[in-house]
Amino acid sequence: MDVEEILSKFNALTLKKIELDDLIAPRCFPGAKIGCCSYPEDLMAGYMELNDYIVGNTPHAPDSVTSNHVDSQHKLKILSDESVMYVCENVVYVLAYYLIETGQTDSLLGLLIRNEEFFSILPQAKTAKMVRSILERLSQVVKDLNVLYKIFSIYRRWCDSKKRKFLGLRIELKVVVILILMRRFTEASKRLNALQNEVRLLDDKSLLLDVYLVQAKFYLLLRDFTKMKVFVSNAKNTSTNINTPVYVTSEIDLLSGILYLCEKDYKTAYSYLFESFEGFHMSLCNSYSYLYPNLNRVKKKTRNLTGLEEPKTVETDDISTEKVRFSCHPTTSDISPVFFTFYNLYDYYRTSDKFDPNQKLDSVGSYYIRFYSMVDFSSDELEIDETSHFLVEPDQYTLDVSTIVGADERKLVQSLKYLMLSAVLSGQAADLNTLLGAKNKLKYSNHLEIVMIKKIGNCYKESSLINFEKLLTEYKEVILLDPVLQHEVESLYDALLEKNIQRLLKPYSIVECEFVAAKLDLPVERVERKLAEMILDNKLKGTIDQGSRTLEVYDEVEVLPIYENVTKSIGHMTDVIETLYDKAKLAI
Repeated sequence: MDVEEILSKFNALTLKKIELDDLIAPRCFPGAKIGCCSYPEDLMAGYMELNDYIVGNTPHAPDSVTSNHVDSQHKLKILSDESVMYVCENVVYVLAYYLIETGQTDSLLGLLIRNEEFFSILPQAKTAKMVRSILERLSQVVKDLNVLYKIFSIYRRWCDSKKRKFLGLRIELKVVVILILMRRFTEASKRLNALQNEVRLLDDKSLLLDVYLVQAKFYLLLRDFTKMKVFVSNAKNTSTNINTPVYVTSEIDLLSGILYLCEKDYKTAYSYLFESFEGFHMSLCNSYSYLYPNLNRVKKKTRNLTGLEEPKTVETDDISTEKVRFSCHPTTSDISPVFFTFYNLYDYYRTSDKFDPNQKLDSVGSYYIRFYSMVDFSSDELEIDETSHFLVEPDQYTLDVSTIVGADERKLVQSLKYLMLSAVLSGQAADLNTLLGAKNKLKYSNHLEIVMIKKIGNCYKESSLINFEKLLTEYKEVILLDPVLQHEVESLYDALLEKNIQRLLKPYSIVECEFVAAKLDLPVERVERKLAEMILDNKLKGTIDQGSRTLEVYDEVEVLPIYENVTKSIGHMTDVIETLYDKAKLAI
């Protein structure tokens, strides 16, 4: 088979694939997960045979040192041809996505090992793009953290062996995010600090910005706001020196808003979160979405495999009437510095019963699994600490994260819910309906978390503690998804409880604690503890008699301004007399 036969076979396979894509396309929408890459096995076998010929008909056997090879000059001539390189690149993508979609992850490693000679001929930038694209798709489909940690660690070591430093550092950042999702915070912190120092020496501003974003989110998770503020500030300074995409700038604004929200500066938080939502809406919505772009609008260069054709320009009239066509898979996975959120703490898992170690292999997977054993895996790299400490989670967490908010709307809903929360905490709960009535926010008004924040705002506006407690019970699992939301809702509940206690105590000078507890429908011990806390914080003037379990409320003592003025005048006169006395002593 020569170059022309390779091109002819590839064109025939591509036509079959396009026909299948056209059948699936009407059912595709962002995050549909309908198996767009699960093509028939016979079609993939054709791609496998084509790939096998391009890189050599007689590959290395795992148990032999020497084997027969295709003539080296002939192979080099084939692989060096521009059209064949284009074909091989597309064949590797199709086979890799197919193996990922069908859960044959070990065979995926075998596929990339099989094409080692092809990668050695490709430019390093092209190879890095292919490996990153394949690993991005892998982390979108596979949710088992043990599997992801193993594969990403293998490729991190592969980059070191091939002297691909920049690609290796980006994969290292992915490994750190995986460690954070696994709650291995000590190891993640060590590797994150080492990665930051290494990237600074290389002066890669784009990667350094990603490192700062991960560090800011890491310390947000640990509620270390001092360090978080440092890295958010570093991210802002770095982003001003490079061409930063809108969605990255919006992520920095989101982190700044969360930081001010946690520091109780709700007015500043509101302004940052508003800008964040507007930026995400601009870059992640409609046909120009970064995550799920309209495939019909993406201009791709078409090849006749004898030369390069210019992309066909689409008339303006056709654009307005064209049918929107989306991919089921985003361009970037959740294991990324920007799109990594609290949702992923429950979206990914690491329990062995959720992943079948005995993968079901078809003919394509069985062929490439042979090359998996050709890589020497060091056992110390792949050890998983099964006794690591997790964050506080519900005892029986049954809520599916994907049912709360779609993958294409997570960033928008996240920024909007914090925006609404800051409005409630700043005393603007009455403006929530006006806020949600905006054209770009109306679409998200029926999301579970948005409805929850709206109900919380109504309870706070009406000072209804009973309804607030019902909401906490009803939306318990939703609140536990987000540590920031959980902490702020608890603060809001405490503020509402204090507000109700002060309103209840207004007509009384002495009142029994049991009476207050009965009115609030709360345990007596909890009410006494809250009253003591309010007295210590000077929010309530009074004392608690432990013997009779009563609260004596003091009247507010009104201090007349005249007494303060007299005191100030006496103080000034004292200063004048002392000054005159000092001058008199000097004169004597």
